[in-house]
Amino acid sequence: MSMHAAVRRMQERARASMHGSFLPWYQGLSLREQRLVTAAALLFCVGFVAFGIVMPLQHREAAMQRQVAHLAGRAREAGMLADRLLQGGGAAPADLLPVVEQAAVRSGVRAYMIRIRPQTGADGGRQLALQLAAVPYAKVVGFVAALHRRHVGLERLRMQAADRPGDVHVEAVASGG
Repeated sequence: MSMHAAVRRMQERARASMHGSFLPWYQGLSLREQRLVTAAALLFCVGFVAFGIVMPLQHREAAMQRQVAHLAGRAREAGMLADRLLQGGGAAPADLLPVVEQAAVRSGVRAYMIRIRPQTGADGGRQLALQLAAVPYAKVVGFVAALHRRHVGLERLRMQAADRPGDVHVEAVASGG
């Protein structure tokens, strides 16, 4: 039996069931009861549309607006960082950023970096604050080793388990170069 024939057979059964049980029952009700059943059915449909379709769409829209606001803030932050790097004020030493960037690309963690921010250390030296999200632990170890080979020190390294086993969230502060 084809899918089309099965669907047609189900439609015929539903139609026969409705004519066989619902319509005689509905027609047996008094006019007042018929109005009440009709009003309840309409109220159910309105409730389904409101709570099953409109409200979830509104929640999704609000979540997307929050995400857009967050991303706009990150874009502003990236623009300010780019301006500071171009001006040379308050930025990481000219050789630290490319060294860290190159080590990240070669170790395969660059795609996981969500923030690279220059900052000034306690001793007045320039540093880079790095943030990586859900990166495989093995790649982090390779990244740290690559930084060490390039004489870049880590003032701080904090790892936290991510949702997926074997992945970690990383916050680090790199200095040297």
